[in-house]
Amino acid sequence: MSHIPPTPLGYAEAAKEVRTIAAPLLTAAALSLTGVVAAANDENFRWPGLTLLVLVIASLLFVASMQLHFYARQYLYSIADIEDWYGSRISGEEPNLYEALLAQQGDDFGKWRRFNNGATNSFNAGTLLLASGIALALIPQVGREMEWRWSAVALLVACTVIDLIWIVYLYFESGRYAFKVSERMLRAVNRDPEVEPGGDNEH
Repeated sequence: MSHIPPTPLGYAEAAKEVRTIAAPLLTAAALSLTGVVAAANDENFRWPGLTLLVLVIASLLFVASMQLHFYARQYLYSIADIEDWYGSRISGEEPNLYEALLAQQGDDFGKWRRFNNGATNSFNAGTLLLASGIALALIPQVGREMEWRWSAVALLVACTVIDLIWIVYLYFESGRYAFKVSERMLRAVNRDPEVEPGGDNEH
């Protein structure tokens, strides 16, 4: 039984950067803006109640992303981790135990993938709602410089739509990437080692 790696191999580290650095900062931003809206006079915002609701949901989604990441991370480990805990010679000295540990690694990897996907979905939804909350906070009441505030709202809405398109693109692209990697590895395993690429097996 083979060891199951993440796809791409650097995905776990990339997810760690997002969940442990970006998510806390965005949570702080959402909660800070929530405090500003809650403390301000209702006349300063067109829809203060809706804005607060969206911002609170966004902050909770970021917190959920961090919690899910923490829970998922304990199920992600490599062959090197197994050998560190059980000894580098376990594959030769105790092959049955080694196969059982690899099987467990496969089950644990499935758990990591499920909870990590939940963390990813929570983070992506949080970013979209945070941007929406900021846009709601910027929508002006009657006052000065209305055109500038509406321009800021339009720009933010455009960036939010682009972010949504990017999220959908990455979702489908990750599936295509995983399929290409699996296909390439399958060809490598099934290739005749005596046949050189572009040549033949006659000597």
